[in-house]
Formats: sequence, C-alpha cells, structure tokens
Amino acid sequence: MLDVSEGGLSFSSPTRLPAGIQLRIQIPSMDRSFCITGHVAWVEKEAKGYTIGVAFTDKDEAFLVRMVEQLCHIESYWQQKIKMGTKTTIEQAASEWIELFASEFPKPLPRRF
Repeated sequence: MLDVSEGGLSFSSPTRLPAGIQLRIQIPSMDRSFCITGHVAWVEKEAKGYTIGVAFTDKDEAFLVRMVEQLCHIESYWQQKIKMGTKTTIEQAASEWIELFASEFPKPLPRRF
C-alpha cells in the first residue's frame, strides 16, 4: 500500500487491473475477517508495474482503513521500542504513540477518488 486517503487507497502492482473492476482488499496483518470493498478508480504505468488507485465503496469502510493505518503505526512504534530494549506493553506503547504523534497523524490526502 502506498497511501490512504479519505476516499480510497493506492498500491503498487506488477499487474495492470482494469478501471472499474470491483476488489475485495484484505489487510495482511489484521484478522482475516477484515476485508474492505472498492473499485479501481485509476491506473498509472510505472517503471516496474503499475500504481492502482482504489475508491472505497462505503464511507464507514474508509474510516476503518484510516484506523487500521493508525494501528499499524502503533504496532511499528511498539516493535521499535522492543528492538531498542525498552520493555513495554502494546497498551503502553499505544498511549505513548497517541500522546506523541496522534496530532500529526496524516490527514486524508486529496487524491483522484
């Protein structure tokens, strides 16, 4: 995944997908039941493959994806603290991350969705 905006997301793909095709997207690090739906809104040819833009079908799903993105940042922050030798729980790391970074959490990017 390259970026997430209020209306969709984009990702790199070695395969070109046709505009308009419906997709079900699963976030690999999440519970297997976490799937969202969308359709290919745009495709850009890149040096090594394609960038695919997906527009979300449902506004509630768009909100959930933003929350998942934030959870992924928290998980990464926690893992970094552990690698640095800090003994902390995920809950402690989440509280710390929220205090330090939540106000700077990326606002939805205006894209072509």
